[in-house]
Amino acid sequence: MPNQPGGRWLPGLISAAMVAPLVVPLPHSDDSPLWRMASGASHVIVFTVLAWQLDQCVPARLRGLKLWFGLAILAGLIEMWQLKIGRSAEWSDWFYGLVGATGAIGTAKLHSKLRISVLLGLALIPPLWIGTLLAQEVRAFPVLLDPQSIWARQGWTQQGGQVQPLDFSKFCFRANSSGEEVKYPGLFRPVVHSDWRGITALRGSIYWPNAMPTICAIRVDDQRGNPPYADRFQREMAITQGWNQIVIPSAELRMTPSGRELQMEQIQQWGIFLIAPPQFENFVLGCFALELGGGLNEEISL
Repeated sequence: MPNQPGGRWLPGLISAAMVAPLVVPLPHSDDSPLWRMASGASHVIVFTVLAWQLDQCVPARLRGLKLWFGLAILAGLIEMWQLKIGRSAEWSDWFYGLVGATGAIGTAKLHSKLRISVLLGLALIPPLWIGTLLAQEVRAFPVLLDPQSIWARQGWTQQGGQVQPLDFSKFCFRANSSGEEVKYPGLFRPVVHSDWRGITALRGSIYWPNAMPTICAIRVDDQRGNPPYADRFQREMAITQGWNQIVIPSAELRMTPSGRELQMEQIQQWGIFLIAPPQFENFVLGCFALELGGGLNEEISL
């Protein structure tokens, strides 16, 4: 008996349509917690549908564990491809893809209603996880970066490199291995607590491994987007080999190069970057925190 129209190629067509948004260039999006929740859930859903559809059209000998391994490789290749088209590659996205594929393949013998319930539950894992990290970051304020915390490794906008998960005692930013020269490599983070009134200083540290010094800049924005140099706080300083301590008094932090005072009750993001540095492999950040009127309640070791 001939196959019904679309019986063979329809699952493959649906699979291709699900993967397409992951492999094409997209405009840079706001890396807010809500966006990361939606992005993580979408990776689970995409690979759930992909595994479900492929399970219907691949030969029986390629189903089950073989299909799972194939999808694991595909998820990794997609993340590598995204680096080449100007998007970010995230271990978490690869993991969320595996969660979706595992759910679809592992529940193949369940009743359809129970199976759908389980798969919808799996799609809630990214929002719940990211929400937990967000709550930890809120509780950590006035700490802006704690190298030993998981929440500090999420949510950065990165240029010219990526945060490298060496271990949970060092926060390492590794330059891209492509060799492409980036004038301002660094990373930026939206704040979860926008009211910085009452602070006395911003303190932090950076380890520079090279013998040749370079220029480091600390930036704080009170406007969304990318405000021009004259309309944001930016302090530039020379850093040398070894640990460099950074202390910025609040009186200095409030002033932009144009003389306008930052709206300290509506801070949007902060960041650290290098200005036309020599070739480097990485640099390491220590704890960054705001000092309140009474000082920080707890010291976090570097």
